[in-house]
Amino acid sequence: MGKRSFEGIIDGKVLTIGLIILKILEFSFYLCVPIHKDMNFSGIIVGAAVFLSIGICHPAVIKMEYCFGKQSWWVWLVLGLGFSALSLFVLNDTLSTIIGGFAFSCLWAIHEMFLQEKRVLRGWFPENPARHEYYERRRIEMQGKL
Repeated sequence: MGKRSFEGIIDGKVLTIGLIILKILEFSFYLCVPIHKDMNFSGIIVGAAVFLSIGICHPAVIKMEYCFGKQSWWVWLVLGLGFSALSLFVLNDTLSTIIGGFAFSCLWAIHEMFLQEKRVLRGWFPENPARHEYYERRRIEMQGKL
């Protein structure tokens, strides 16, 4: 199983995106050394990495809510806590900051999972036809609160 265990989530794109992130982080490690004595690219690298992590988490939340519903929020919790713990053990400050930023993007995705269900109930995003009855029940329960 190993690395392939996450392929079922989000059409197998999580593993590919994860490998891309690791390559970017590996490359960014080499850029953390100042090129000029007055220049430091760490801030730009961290900003770009966090921007990328938000860009990864947003469509992943949409796809996870569509496929599994908001009950899959715990996946984001495990990822967030795991990356938070990992950032504590990474010796490179820039890499640790990037991993911590990704961890908190994952934790923020928990909140977004619940908001995404409301967006689906409002008709802003498509609902999964296999769970149409669930959405209808939720619309009745939340009538006036959407």
